[in-house]
Amino acid sequence: MTITKPQKRMVQHGLAVLLVGLIGGFFLAWFVAGSVYFPPIPFTIDYQVPGSASSWRAVHTGNIMNAILALVLAMVFNWCDLTERIANRISWLVVSVIWGNAIFYIGAVFAPNHGLSLGDNAAGEGNLAGIIAFVPAIVAAYFLIGVVIFLMTKLKKAEE
Repeated sequence: MTITKPQKRMVQHGLAVLLVGLIGGFFLAWFVAGSVYFPPIPFTIDYQVPGSASSWRAVHTGNIMNAILALVLAMVFNWCDLTERIANRISWLVVSVIWGNAIFYIGAVFAPNHGLSLGDNAAGEGNLAGIIAFVPAIVAAYFLIGVVIFLMTKLKKAEE
């Protein structure tokens, strides 16, 4: 099976975001352990990683899920009637979605409001990290909804 340039772009960026998620798993472990360490090396840095276990878990699992999203959407292109121009545009939208969400997950670690709004909300006070988390995430959410609806309309007819 061949891969188009737009599909390759989504796969490459998906794998990069997967790496961010995997590294986020180390930060989760370091937060929970209360120090930075690299097993089996017998050396520990006495440093408490900022944030919370739930925010680092989100960095870890959220980025892995977004990577899977990019990989799945790259495969879905094979089942859609897309012009090269449209496939190229959608691939860049998907790339912006997964990186926007990556920024959200990391920014939310440092945002008392969990990056869920531009300002204060029920979760906590707004700050710069909250804004940095919220803006790309909300744009990504709207982009992704549009991409999914569009791809639904471009599915090829099934063979009987």
